[in-house]
Amino acid sequence: MSKKVNVTIRIDEELKNQFDRLLDDLGIGFTTAVNLFIRKSLRTGGIPFHISIEDESHSAFLEFVKLYINSGAVSREELVALRNLLTDSIINDHEQGFMVKK
Repeated sequence: MSKKVNVTIRIDEELKNQFDRLLDDLGIGFTTAVNLFIRKSLRTGGIPFHISIEDESHSAFLEFVKLYINSGAVSREELVALRNLLTDSIINDHEQGFMVKK
């Protein structure tokens, strides 16, 4: 059996209380939840959920796309091609581990 180590973290008290209530409902403890998270992270080779930071350039880009679409200057086929290109790019970034955008 492998040696166990203690890990200490600091967390907001109310956040911890909310998490404890959730874990109680699930029937598991804090240590089990952390171990599940770590094992899943190691198995998937990354954080097991999407993490993103929406910055001003992202919001500005979305506004530009909306204006462009609403102007009628782009065809349905072009919109589908753009959607597919962006979707492929997002999937490729995810597969390569580029989970945090800034």
